[in-house]
Amino acid sequence: MGIDSLSVANRVFSNPDRSPDASQVLVFPFDAVYRPRLDHAAYRELPVPRGASKRQHVHDVYHIVLVTGGKGEFLIRGENIPVRKGLLFLVSPGCPHSFLNTRDETKEYCVVTFEILDGNRPLTWPFHRLMAEWTGRPCREIAMVDAPPHVYQFLMTEIEQLVRIGFAGKTDSALYMSQCLSRILMGLYEHLYCRDRAEAFSSPVLKIREYLRLNYMHDDSLAVLAKIACLNANYLSFIFKRETGLTPVRYRQNLRVHTAAKLLCNSEYPLKQIAELVGFSDIYYFSRMFRKILRVPPGQYRRRIREKQTREK
Repeated sequence: MGIDSLSVANRVFSNPDRSPDASQVLVFPFDAVYRPRLDHAAYRELPVPRGASKRQHVHDVYHIVLVTGGKGEFLIRGENIPVRKGLLFLVSPGCPHSFLNTRDETKEYCVVTFEILDGNRPLTWPFHRLMAEWTGRPCREIAMVDAPPHVYQFLMTEIEQLVRIGFAGKTDSALYMSQCLSRILMGLYEHLYCRDRAEAFSSPVLKIREYLRLNYMHDDSLAVLAKIACLNANYLSFIFKRETGLTPVRYRQNLRVHTAAKLLCNSEYPLKQIAELVGFSDIYYFSRMFRKILRVPPGQYRRRIREKQTREK
């Protein structure tokens, strides 16, 4: 995207486009067709302290707020809530709130603020009802929760990506921001609302597969993955390969390459940029792994897809 991970920290991307996303990536078919519009997003925002007290405000937007450090309180529905790293807040339209820092506060957080619109008409359902109607599954009300480490890392990664896309200012930014928001909402459903998650995560291999699916762009060592699975590193590698046919590292490489293949088909990003987005810091290593897994270099893969698309028009 041309903006590294350090330069987006504590920078708020405010979306200048007032219209909802026109793509079909994320659509809410309720009484009418509602579409998302990102209002703003920030990665590790540290608000400038203002005054000695907070003042609540209310609006027709949804907030996803993940506390990433510092100390202080959020003011929500008139209640001062002490915050700490890892607390996740889901704030619905119409909920009085203030996240700002007062003079003696140092809290830092990631935030995604968005609307769901039918034309200019905003949806104002509570967060859990939005999720229930969208997924077709019962979703209990969640206003605040401690994010487990893998959920914390997943949200950090996706929000950073969202901010980077916004600041990159490409012509198709709205499409990719909507894709990011879709992944964030699906991740919240899977980790917070889905009643079957506890059963699914009883398997350490399923747990690591899910973690890698959400964090494939990071170079977590086998020791880190073993700690997440609560297993010995060698034993994790053994059972993971037994059940998937791949080591955890090779499984991650496959995820990266197949994600890169989708970007080659659906975007105009150069190869180096795509390599960085999926977690490869070296474009030559990216090309080598792409060719090893898909049997064709990434540039040739893109040309073949474009030629096929042209023939089919």
